[in-house]
Amino acid sequence: MVQREPNRRLSGARRERRLTQDQLAQAVREAYWRLFEKEAAIDAEHVSKLERGIITWPNARYRAAVREVLGAATDAELGFYYRHPRDTVDTGADAREVDTARRDEFILLVTGLGTGSCLGVSGLGAGLPDPVREVLARAAEPGDPPRRVGRTDVEQVRFATELFRSWWDRYGGGACREPLFAQLRWAARLLRGQAEDAIRPELYSAVGSLAQVAGWGDVDAGYHDTALPCFHLGLYCAEEARDWTLRAHLLTNMSQQTVDRGQLDDATSLIELAQVRADRVAGSGPAMMSSIHARILGAAGRVTHCRRAMAAAEDHVADPRPTDEHCVSSLFQRASVAEIALYNGHALFDASLRNPATAPLATDQLRAAIASASTLSRRRRAVGITKLATLELLHGDRDEGIALAHQALDLGDGMRSARLTEDLRRLRTATTRHTGTPVTALRQQLDSALKLD
Repeated sequence: MVQREPNRRLSGARRERRLTQDQLAQAVREAYWRLFEKEAAIDAEHVSKLERGIITWPNARYRAAVREVLGAATDAELGFYYRHPRDTVDTGADAREVDTARRDEFILLVTGLGTGSCLGVSGLGAGLPDPVREVLARAAEPGDPPRRVGRTDVEQVRFATELFRSWWDRYGGGACREPLFAQLRWAARLLRGQAEDAIRPELYSAVGSLAQVAGWGDVDAGYHDTALPCFHLGLYCAEEARDWTLRAHLLTNMSQQTVDRGQLDDATSLIELAQVRADRVAGSGPAMMSSIHARILGAAGRVTHCRRAMAAAEDHVADPRPTDEHCVSSLFQRASVAEIALYNGHALFDASLRNPATAPLATDQLRAAIASASTLSRRRRAVGITKLATLELLHGDRDEGIALAHQALDLGDGMRSARLTEDLRRLRTATTRHTGTPVTALRQQLDSALKLD
């Protein structure tokens, strides 16, 4: 069993000042604003998690605000300490804890999400094939599994993961589907080989990371149906490896996918599953989860909650946890400040489609991200500039919007990304609000890029 010790120092300090959990949260929000001039995403439920020991190491800004409110000189006085995800050895049922669900039930639950199912439907998953068996059966053909699997095989899977991630991040998810899936079939066969106990968790993490790259590449290319089996394979591998960071990454990707498809209820369920054990997620993972949560809230028109989730993302990336050397390098673990700003800009962009009053905030956020373009990949820059151009054409300066649109088209030239194509379609629609030769020329160029008659 995983033993969580209550934080009696924190609860004792709160009671000494005769504060309820809600009053402490309010005082921390006020202190946070005085110290950092930013909104803090903390409420009574968050304080409860701190006192129950579910969260043992809030980020640096939160710790500073709590210390000020409770008059503590050090974090230790309030019982805060850092617990690395791999410092705790789990046994029994809790080792596979997924919010009180068994692993198989969890995978079947996730299989139903993003495909039109709802959590409230009785018998969710009934009649579905075992997603693990199905994916492995498909992935393992043709060829026989190797007899022995060693560290060199794991390193090859990791190398392939980085190679293909860089490939589709530069040229779009549709640029390398065939070789990527051939590599995934080879990697999945490794799971049926014999490996030492010390290597097998690393093997599962490596194969799961490659499945994540394949799945997200398909989402970017618009192949949603083939993306889901990749995500399910990745989740199976994450569960076998007890890799909480990989698990959260996959669920976050699935949440993004369902936002793209307009399934906001499923997206909310998936991002909440991703955050079940956020305390075990390494690096910038908590920042990424908060940013994607912000995007869901923005798409739903919940601007206040969206901005709180954005603030949480900014806090997390300003004070990231140590990365996990066993996990394959990815944006999820190593997101920069510019990348989180870009994701937060996407969230406000989605909010602006429902509430135009948020357009200036979205514009500022996207500009801040693009100003650090050297840290963003070509695909991310193209998407960010396309959305910024759309905002300018809808709510700002026409000439600036036209100039940005041409930048986006240059960056996106030859890129095989359905998500970028959808943004360019939205940009093309925004041009219809304007007239004049420059707009007509831009519209013609967009029609050519979109292959419209």
